[in-house]
Amino acid sequence: MTRDERLPRAIYRRARICVVDSGVNGPAYDRLEECAIDVMAVLPRLGDVDLPLLANFDLVLIGCTKALLSNPAFERSVARVANRTRLIGVAARPTPDLAARAARIGFHGFVAREVEPDAFDRAIAAVLDGEMAFPRTAVSAFIGLIRAAYVRLPKSERNVELTPRQRQIVNLIAKGANDREIADALRISPLTVHKHVQNALKRTKTKNRSHLAAAIGQPS
Repeated sequence: MTRDERLPRAIYRRARICVVDSGVNGPAYDRLEECAIDVMAVLPRLGDVDLPLLANFDLVLIGCTKALLSNPAFERSVARVANRTRLIGVAARPTPDLAARAARIGFHGFVAREVEPDAFDRAIAAVLDGEMAFPRTAVSAFIGLIRAAYVRLPKSERNVELTPRQRQIVNLIAKGANDREIADALRISPLTVHKHVQNALKRTKTKNRSHLAAAIGQPS
């Protein structure tokens, strides 16, 4: 079986891609030639995209940075283009916050520069099939935000006093971080993270991490 035969149907048709990359931080994805796509155009800025020409592309691939995703002008350009075609962002080692920001401003997918071409192809295929393609950590962060917005707890379970370390850990859980990521961020062991989480669950009388993040995120 050839590589193309293993790919989803959308990719087998070889998607037509427009790449937007300033080049300041290197190429958006430096292994595009190994992917089952056709790069039809390369532009330095999203604002340079000619809207009528978007009909020639299946999607637009954009090299992203934290600064770029926080730029109001860039956000307006994303909204302008996302109404006409699909957008996938690419960044080096994207954090959950970065991917979440991309989703909020209109991206249909977000991929790490470090992924293998097969994984990159699958993300493109998913977006072309009408799905969203974001890292697992970003999806977890979204779920935490949704729970924080809609879960309503009895007053007796709100405003529970946590230690500063427990509160740090709960804030990271709400952003989608797992024990290893929390341990690395706080320079403690995963076992210590686990113990803090268990103690926080007992203090707040919550059943799981998502419920814990929602409980602590509740306004009084």
